[in-house]
Amino acid sequence: MKGDQPEKNEASNTSAYRLMLPAWVWLIKGPDEPLELMQQSAATVVSFQLEEVFSMSLAAGIDITALRAGLMVFNFSNWPSGVVTDDSFDERVRAQSQRVKVANAHLLCVHSTYLTTESLSVQTQRIAPRDLLSQGGGGHGGAATRIFTGLNPLEVIGASLVVPEVVLTDSLNKLDAILTHDLEFALDLVVLLHQAHVAYQEYDYSLTTVLAWTVCEALLNTKWNGYLDEQKQREQDGNSITAINSSRRSFLTSGNITANIMSEVLELSGKLPLDLYIKLQSP
Repeated sequence: MKGDQPEKNEASNTSAYRLMLPAWVWLIKGPDEPLELMQQSAATVVSFQLEEVFSMSLAAGIDITALRAGLMVFNFSNWPSGVVTDDSFDERVRAQSQRVKVANAHLLCVHSTYLTTESLSVQTQRIAPRDLLSQGGGGHGGAATRIFTGLNPLEVIGASLVVPEVVLTDSLNKLDAILTHDLEFALDLVVLLHQAHVAYQEYDYSLTTVLAWTVCEALLNTKWNGYLDEQKQREQDGNSITAINSSRRSFLTSGNITANIMSEVLELSGKLPLDLYIKLQSP
């Protein structure tokens, strides 16, 4: 990883998680002869598993390294939202929360990329704060080794799925687009969509509907506010007049204007594609 390793008690700017779809996976390339690898010493096996096979830097400021046995290592040093600025509990919780959001957003991007590039639907994984490994002292290799604590280090050798490089590259490009999007809460919306997808996998259709519709309403509101901004000033008799003053805008952004009304007006004004309008209106 880039930069100096942090001191033992210093808050690390690096976190990692295991990519499991839904079980152990290899990244880029697995062992040519799994049975032969199983006959090697545990240290040799772990060394093979922790080999760096991929790296990428995002425009958002996050550096990613992938280890062969499915570990995704994120260096947040240049992404302010994920940096721990002091040693307080609240600051650590805040940074951890942002890192978990990034991990879950990436997992949804992995699922999407598999569908588009491999025509394969893989189970979407969900990351909780406890699932993140912190770098701590000794570098990410030491943190990664702790994955195997209490486990048979040979377990992952039986992994059948090899994640190709194109999935890692495309999924991280999608993640970068989310993190650098003009919409301030783009990451939060993607995380909600990820939660909706996980709920769908778990047959919780009520929660799926609530979460997915929350995303739809947030995007509709964004488009609606943009439309109101465009309509605020108008030309009349060569003069610019205010068509939407504060009082009128207050009404147009109140609960009286439902998502259904917004979608009708936005479609008629050409701000919402007809096919998307039809999908939103479908029961």
